[in-house]
Amino acid sequence: MAQAILRKLLPNDWERFNFYASRVHKMAFRHIIRDKHLNGYTELDLSIYEALCARSQPLFPNLQHLSWINADPAPDRCPFHRFVRCLVSPALS
Repeated sequence: MAQAILRKLLPNDWERFNFYASRVHKMAFRHIIRDKHLNGYTELDLSIYEALCARSQPLFPNLQHLSWINADPAPDRCPFHRFVRCLVSPALS
């Protein structure tokens, strides 16, 4: 079952996220072929990406390195390319 956001995020929903967001300097995103038997991975609904990108500021203001690996033979199924703009920060090299 995919993780989803069922309501609009409120400002106080971001408090804990914002507390730690500036500590993130490196991030890797791996889109793999869906496999129901693959342990340790959680599928994210598009509502997650949409909620994250609804903000007007970068999610991770000190992000310096971002890598993306797409191992899915149908890359159009991976929504990451549509939401990468919310990860871009002034610190990204």
